[in-house]
Amino acid sequence: MKKIVFFLLLGLFLASCSVKVKNVNNTGYNYLQPEVSNVSKKNEIKINSVNLDNVESNRLKNNYILYESNGVYNYFAYSKWINSPPTMLKDFILENIRYIKQDPYAKYRLKILLFNYEPHFNNKESFFYFKARAFLYNSQYELLASKMFDYKKDFKKNTNESMLDAAGKATQEFLENLNEWLLGVLK
Repeated sequence: MKKIVFFLLLGLFLASCSVKVKNVNNTGYNYLQPEVSNVSKKNEIKINSVNLDNVESNRLKNNYILYESNGVYNYFAYSKWINSPPTMLKDFILENIRYIKQDPYAKYRLKILLFNYEPHFNNKESFFYFKARAFLYNSQYELLASKMFDYKKDFKKNTNESMLDAAGKATQEFLENLNEWLLGVLK
């Protein structure tokens, strides 16, 4: 009986001394800062993205990227990352991405739904998976075209840095391919 009590007390003591991790949700937005500057010789469309997280005048506090296209500024909006320590290496869930046009009289509108944006780890391979569908609408919200984008970026080391690097590469490739697709559709 004394041994049982001793082991119970020892177990309680060890459990109380273990490292506690706060489960704090943290917007990991600045992990996704694709520097995209695409210039097409045909239509001279240029996209520059700027992170607004550290801009004092960004009173919306809702994780927007400002981007410029042909001198017109629009917003690339992200929802929240779930980036707490228990999920950091397991599930990066970004629910939705949308390009939001500020101009109510804009000729075209683009909506992007993000289906998968997460790293995968197993004994054979480690990769970052990105899957999204883009919808292009006219000003009356009639669907003109849609396209699925699918990326798988391998990384060798299972570290945050290599995982985020793969995420950045997938995002940058997505923005470049999105721009090419839009140029083709809007010729």
